[in-house]
Formats: sequence, structure tokens, C-alpha cells
Amino acid sequence: MNKISRRVVAGLAAATLSFGVVACSDAENAANDAKDTAGSAANDATEAAGSAANEATGSNDDDGDDKGDNADDKGSNGDKKAVTTGAGEKEVPADFASAIEDKTSEWGEPKDITEGENGSVATFDDDKLLAYSAETGAQPVIGKIAETWTAEGGVDSKVGLPTAPEQRDDDDDDGFEGWKQSFTHGSIEWDYDDDHGQYEADVDVDD
Repeated sequence: MNKISRRVVAGLAAATLSFGVVACSDAENAANDAKDTAGSAANDATEAAGSAANEATGSNDDDGDDKGDNADDKGSNGDKKAVTTGAGEKEVPADFASAIEDKTSEWGEPKDITEGENGSVATFDDDKLLAYSAETGAQPVIGKIAETWTAEGGVDSKVGLPTAPEQRDDDDDDGFEGWKQSFTHGSIEWDYDDDHGQYEADVDVDD
């Protein structure tokens, strides 16, 4: 009798232990499921963020060059800037636009910006010009030298584009003679001509 009773008690204990094991297993499975779900959600969020970043930087472009079409577009247009003139907005290189803006405070708004084969020129007044090329940068051309240079063909003249602002042209004996400006292919002087008794332009083009 005592032996049977112990077996029944042992059986109940085993059943209880078995139930506890099942309960623990269920709890562990539930925890694992929750962990997997959280991990999956985190992965999805990471992938979504990465996809958004790729779209923003243009890395997933269609041409397969891995450079990004958006980046290429920015590079091709980043060196241009619109400038307001009396003839409307004109798009010019950014460094030329900055030089024009600096001169605007002194000369007022440019009347127009024209382009030639060798460079561009912003016209403020007939005797106030700002010439530009990638080689020479932006250089002012003013007064009679500006009028002479324009008459010679401006940016497409044989004397070329200005390489620096005009300078005083002083004679060693008599002092001030006039003004002289250097160009890519020569120089233009506006000096007093003793023979004619007046100031005259002298355009010197390199051979």
C-alpha cells in the first residue's frame, strides 16, 4: 500500500514537472518569437533607411555607373549662377557672377552680359565693362580704354582679354602721361600725344 502510494505521488510529481517544462518551453518560444519579430522589424527599418539614403544621394541610378545622376546634375550646374541685368536674367560662371555682384554696389546693375568665342563681358555703361574668361578671371575695363577695346572687337578683338586692371602710365621725365592696360595678346594705352597735342589711344598687338 505504501509502495503504490509512493508511485502515485511520484506520478503526480512527474506530471507536475512535465507541465512546468511545457509551460517554460511555451514561454521560451513566445520570447523567441517576440525577439525574432523585433529583429525583423529592426532589419526592415534599417533597409528602409538605407534605401531612402540611396535614393537621396542618387546611388541607385539607372545607368549603372554608381556615381549617382543627382550628383552629376549638381556637378554640371554647380558652377553656374543667374545674374539680373537690364536685359533679363543671364546665367554665368559662379565666380564671374560674384565679381559682377561686387561691382554692382559701385557701378549699379549691369545693362547686359554678352558672350564671345573667347570670353564674356558685362556692360554697366559704355565706359564701364567687366570682362571675364576662365583664364584671366574677371577684370574691369573702364574709360577710354574700354571704348577703344570695344571698338576693336571686345572679347573677340586681336588684343585679347584684359589680364589686370589699367595702371597709370608715367613718363620718366614728365610724370603722368595717361593709362595703360595689359591684355592677353598685347596692350592698350590712352596717353597724351605730344605731336598732336591731345590724348590718343594706342593699341599694341603682339606679333
